[in-house]
Amino acid sequence: MKDLKTGVITVKEFINNDYTLIIPDYQRGYRWTKTQIEKLLEDLKAFSDINKDNNTSYSLQPIALIKERDNAYRVIDGQQRLTTIYLILDIYNENINYQKKINPKGKTSWEGLDAKFIENAKNIIKEWEKNDDNKNFKTECLLNASFFVYIFEDTGSGEISFFSKINSDKIPLTNSEMIKAIFVKEMKNETDKKSRILRQWENIENDLQKDNFWLFISNDKDKADTRIDFLFKLLKDNILETKNFTETKNSQFSLFLVYEDYLKKQEDKIQVLEKIWQKIRQYYSTLKYLQKDKECYHLFGYLMSVNEKKAIECLKNLANANKQECKEKIKDKIKEYIEHTLKDLDIKDLSYEKHKNKIRDILLLFNILTANNMEGFRFPFETYKKTEYQVEHIHARNTKLPIERPYINEWFEIINKEDINKDVENFIKDISEKDENEIEKIKEEINKFYNNKKDATNSVKHFALYGYLKEFNENNNPDNKIELKNKDFDDLKKETEQIEENVHLLGNLALLDSTTNQSYGNDYFKQKRDKIIDEDLKGTFILPCTKRIFVNYYTNCNKIWEDMNRTEYISKMKKCLEDFLPKDKENEREKI
Repeated sequence: MKDLKTGVITVKEFINNDYTLIIPDYQRGYRWTKTQIEKLLEDLKAFSDINKDNNTSYSLQPIALIKERDNAYRVIDGQQRLTTIYLILDIYNENINYQKKINPKGKTSWEGLDAKFIENAKNIIKEWEKNDDNKNFKTECLLNASFFVYIFEDTGSGEISFFSKINSDKIPLTNSEMIKAIFVKEMKNETDKKSRILRQWENIENDLQKDNFWLFISNDKDKADTRIDFLFKLLKDNILETKNFTETKNSQFSLFLVYEDYLKKQEDKIQVLEKIWQKIRQYYSTLKYLQKDKECYHLFGYLMSVNEKKAIECLKNLANANKQECKEKIKDKIKEYIEHTLKDLDIKDLSYEKHKNKIRDILLLFNILTANNMEGFRFPFETYKKTEYQVEHIHARNTKLPIERPYINEWFEIINKEDINKDVENFIKDISEKDENEIEKIKEEINKFYNNKKDATNSVKHFALYGYLKEFNENNNPDNKIELKNKDFDDLKKETEQIEENVHLLGNLALLDSTTNQSYGNDYFKQKRDKIIDEDLKGTFILPCTKRIFVNYYTNCNKIWEDMNRTEYISKMKKCLEDFLPKDKENEREKI
């Protein structure tokens, strides 16, 4: 088998020589997705169709290699493309064993995230192959394709810099991948240390790729190729603060350049890199501890959700803190944030029109603290951050109350009929058909119903009844009028309109996912409750406090969310949030 030389070679020649390709430690693993894979296949197919009658070959992008040993070459550039070529040929039964041909350095097979991307790529190729439009695709076009191979000598320096400059696979490198290259380069003679750090690095990155962990410590919903950058950013701030380094602005690799610049000024680079890695692991361990402890998980998760800057400030002071200190430090940051948010406002006075974002933060804290007190339940930050939640009115702004006759029948369709004396119900439904004698017979029942009214929770229903009575009285002779007892019509109307007046205050607001919110629009409370329960039964995640509103946990409400319900709701909310809300200054003065 002849050694590779710089120059042009076909894929078939390259494969037949049975070269082994080794992926260096500093490179990312396989990361091509559907876009890149299908583009290569479509380009090959289109080229084959156009040039089927001549001997022109398809030109692939160049690759760069360094000879490592006999028949084995280190891939400096082109591993994504080469791996995909091998996978395509493997799927099309060309007897290519990609796992033997292409190996990550120090491993016998692809593992972890790399294995997942490899499996995904194979599935993409298989699906493409099944498409009727691609049935005539033959691998001859790929086997006859050629690429220019650059063969470089292993000088022990400059390889990483070269790799960063010629990375041409159209997947930009991340800062952490460039930082990783520094570790590999500087520790090339410290095999055990390098292997240990790279193994730990991969384990941390794999853990950060789990969304239930990532979306607890971050608000970034994008599926980033590398997430360990987050930890290096934390440490970078400490480097800038303590060592007076300046960050290069407007650069894709600004984070990497900080570390590169910092390391250039160090004498014992390996020792410094070990300390950097120790700090990264410390941050990671702290975050894992916060995730494990239920109360810390909820407190830190909330702070990260509403104010990432304060959460990161807090995290930097938690490295050596014990369990109780962690809780107190996070609580202090939340109190600081809430006090700044409210600025002497009482939460009951927060208005949808003026303080929507403040209301969202208060309601989120209410839900998270409620979750913390629920046995066997943790607030799902992953679900919350992947779903659009809106501040929604419990009693909708445009719900048609029975102030006008067209909406009275609609109202009586959804209230509990058992609350109304049967004679009164019949009177309401059939008033136009009653004669004078029948009306006289039920006068007593109607008045008895009103005289026994126990509280104000039925005020809207009473208003509807009085509305009918008032209309009936106005359209009948004076001798046949039914006496209106307790409250007169105008007082009841004023009481009902009070519901509308306070519709935008916090006592009438909750957090709800946008899909459920759109499904119930301006429904009455009972109709909304039925839909919430239905969504809950389907498995839709309903925030705990929102669910409790509609199952009457805070206050008994079957018909409409009135001022009394709102007052009770706010009272329960204040009780739950009392450790975080600013103290009432008037009450404090009275205590003194």
